[in-house]
Amino acid sequence: MLALLPLLFIIFGLCRPEERPLEKIRYVTIPAILKGISAKMIVESTICSTSCGIGTRIESRCIVDKDGMHIDCEKVAVECVISWMCGLRTYTRTVGDSFNMTCFDPVESKMDPETLDFYWRVARGRMTTEDEAFNPIKLGGYMVEFPYVLESHAGTYRCDIYSKKERKLVQRLDFCLKVRNPKAASLNTEQLVARSQMVKAAITQGRKRPLTLVRETLTLKERLLIILVVGIITGLLAGCFYALIRWCVNKWKNLDRERDLENGEFDV
Repeated sequence: MLALLPLLFIIFGLCRPEERPLEKIRYVTIPAILKGISAKMIVESTICSTSCGIGTRIESRCIVDKDGMHIDCEKVAVECVISWMCGLRTYTRTVGDSFNMTCFDPVESKMDPETLDFYWRVARGRMTTEDEAFNPIKLGGYMVEFPYVLESHAGTYRCDIYSKKERKLVQRLDFCLKVRNPKAASLNTEQLVARSQMVKAAITQGRKRPLTLVRETLTLKERLLIILVVGIITGLLAGCFYALIRWCVNKWKNLDRERDLENGEFDV
């Protein structure tokens, strides 16, 4: 029985509730030196000016005294980034056109380009966003200029913007440049789109096929041409069939004559 006493003391100690020191605190005494201190805080802020990349927001900063009063307020424009992925933008140009790609607008963003680093990469001849497909190109600014677009310029261009202060990626924008050569192919996009819309409208109205696109009657000239072609083909087939019959008849007559000669029968 005495050997079980230490075990009972251990169990009693584990089951005893913990003491909570904060429950013993009746009140908190604020030092007198802190009672007169005011702090400058952000009391209001607008949303970021852009949904991706570097933007700005306006913060209202005020001195808040001990009574919660706002004193000496000012509005400050600060940088903001909601998402650094800005997606893919596609452009189609013709050989010989001039074209510029810009991944940063100092006027709209209200930022100094000197505080940023711009890195360009390209995936030539491809429309892609895969990182492995891009190769670096030597461009230090936020703009790529093409005074004269060539077919070799086609591809996807990527612009990464880094903050010099924080050394982190704040914006990525991809540009897909498609180059059209009018000498190689002539595409009337508007006509194709209009034709597609007409087909959809005809199907919606319940017609089996659009009457404005499919010609159901032939002209007199086309009918005469078809009749002439069919007549020529029919005549050739009839002539071939007649020649075959004549050849077979003559063959049979020759066989009968040879048989009569062999039997000693002669026609007088």
